[in-house]
Amino acid sequence: MSEKSKKYIAVFFKILLVISALIWSFFMVIMTGAGLVFNRESYGRYIMQTGIFFIISGILMVSGTVFSLFRKKTLDIISVVLSFTGFILCMMMLYRLVNHADRNGWTDNFTLMPISDMYKERIMPVIVPSVLSVTTAVRNYFSCK
Repeated sequence: MSEKSKKYIAVFFKILLVISALIWSFFMVIMTGAGLVFNRESYGRYIMQTGIFFIISGILMVSGTVFSLFRKKTLDIISVVLSFTGFILCMMMLYRLVNHADRNGWTDNFTLMPISDMYKERIMPVIVPSVLSVTTAVRNYFSCK
């Protein structure tokens, strides 16, 4: 594979990384957390704390994504740590939220499907930007001079 095609592939993955991070890490995770915090009166303290940790995990993952775009070894290491920490925190909070929703029988008012399925569909794709961010940072780390 030529150097030019490798460069195009790298640019394609960075564009895919930024778009997926904006959609899932930022909009889905942070906005889910903001919704839980905003409606804290009806959800209670436990779910409000879950929302706060969703916001923190989203910020960590977005920061990791931003740091992975630069070709500095220190930022690449920070990117891997932030992306991985944010992803693990996000999955822990998703488990916490889904478990709470299932125990309390939360359902969609229109379809009567469990609300936990909706949260899983919105949050689980965060795997894509997390993996792309870590992959990009690792690739940058080993290709930096």
